[in-house]
Amino acid sequence: MPDPETAPLSPAELLRQAILEAPTHGDLDGPYQLRGQEVYVRAFGGTERDRFEAKTLELEKAGGYSARLVGLRARLLASTLCTADGVLIFDPNDQSQVDALGAITVEEVEPLFDAATKLNKLTKADVDELAGNSET
Repeated sequence: MPDPETAPLSPAELLRQAILEAPTHGDLDGPYQLRGQEVYVRAFGGTERDRFEAKTLELEKAGGYSARLVGLRARLLASTLCTADGVLIFDPNDQSQVDALGAITVEEVEPLFDAATKLNKLTKADVDELAGNSET
């Protein structure tokens, strides 16, 4: 009986291994300047996008959802601003960091927000859907 640790991998196992071992955050945009510092914007992974959308939705007492659009820019930037190596600069789970980003002027953050929405394919229709304003 072959040793399971030395047995050759099946084609499906090799494919799974190649997919899971590939770099997760290869898509970066930048550099951009934020308050004199060089920053980049990175693409979400699938689970990161889900977390961002979940934080944007709020469960209502009646069982439905409503969108938390206040702080949307800051939440998106906290989830995507990174170093040239793709390491997040802010912790999107730390509300004090998200609030601090939200205090930066729109003039400074809007180019970064635009880059993050474009790179992550977050469209106006997506925001409308999160807000419950979808026509479908």
